[in-house]
Amino acid sequence: MKRVRSRRERPCVLLFLPNATDEDLRLLIGLARDWLWDLVDLELSDGVVPEGIVPSGALLHQLPTEPLARQLQKRGCPIVRIGRHPHRHDDRMPVVMVDLRAMGRMAAEHFGERMFRNVAFAGYDPPSKRSDFHETYVEFCEQSKIDGMTSYVYCLGEHRVRGEPKKERKTREAAAMRSWLASLPKPVGIFTYSDAMAARICIVCRETGIEVPEDVAILGIGNGPICDLSPVPLSAIDPGASRCYEQGAILLRRMVDGQEPGKIRTMVSPLQVAERRSTNVLAVEDPLVAKAMRFMRDHHASELGVAQIAAQTGVSSRTLQRAFNRELGRTINTELRRLRLAEACILLRTTDLTITDIAPKVGFLSKDYLHAAFRRAYGMSPREYRKADKLSVS
Repeated sequence: MKRVRSRRERPCVLLFLPNATDEDLRLLIGLARDWLWDLVDLELSDGVVPEGIVPSGALLHQLPTEPLARQLQKRGCPIVRIGRHPHRHDDRMPVVMVDLRAMGRMAAEHFGERMFRNVAFAGYDPPSKRSDFHETYVEFCEQSKIDGMTSYVYCLGEHRVRGEPKKERKTREAAAMRSWLASLPKPVGIFTYSDAMAARICIVCRETGIEVPEDVAILGIGNGPICDLSPVPLSAIDPGASRCYEQGAILLRRMVDGQEPGKIRTMVSPLQVAERRSTNVLAVEDPLVAKAMRFMRDHHASELGVAQIAAQTGVSSRTLQRAFNRELGRTINTELRRLRLAEACILLRTTDLTITDIAPKVGFLSKDYLHAAFRRAYGMSPREYRKADKLSVS
């Protein structure tokens, strides 16, 4: 029979996780309750271990070289770092982090599936091994090459001026980004290291008259609220950070019980690309097809016919149909249905709207029409798709 620890024997586990969300902390509290741990949040004591506390383990955001981590290491306290990037001294204490290379590969594949021939990465000196997202950049470029795409890079802050006032710096950086965006071949898919930078690129595109996503499709990392606050709702890789906390706690539990940690770094795969309008496009070079697709995207909820779409491009239905077949290998109506179903997927993932409410918003006459088209395209019903998406995120 398993012996139940007395309160006196319960492990005391320290937390110092300033970037953790309330959801992350609730997850850890639930695990601690199941495992009979006592948790002490060092944010309540400004990162200092209170007198009288004898820690059995710790989950930290701190690097191995920072004071708290070094102090706990000297005391022989088992530590697991929940990190965003690798560190040269990760051999001092194990780290759990999102797989940076997998995010780069996922981004390139996302653009490849949308038929992009040109892609770019924007970040702070990503070609340098000292860059936080160097591994993401390298994998993005390698996978892009495999998929037949040409990749470009933009090094943010490349020409910093020491002591330059913030307002002048931002003005100069925006001008440099406008110049870079104008120089890229279009259409192009741009991948960057955060939601905030993706939103910044989107704003510069808007100011410059560059269409998002037709000319520039934008993909960030994070999938936070800012994705829905951008001028164009932003697609983003959901890194699944909450799973890092869960895996970190599981690893620490083994260490608290006297087991060896095993691997220095535990890589957690990112969850998915949460697609929104900023990448909901197929990259096409034919200006007729691009113009027609822009009209279809802006009016997908309306009752559209081939003749009406062709009229917007100033050519005959037959001429436009030939252009679609040549550029995409499918008809105008097939592409319109694909676009509507893609919009339906976004609403299924990001809202709680019923299938009945979603159908007219994406151009289907009824939920039955949407249901039938969805099952033919994806092999499942809209309800099953929504359920599967929630399971993949949980």
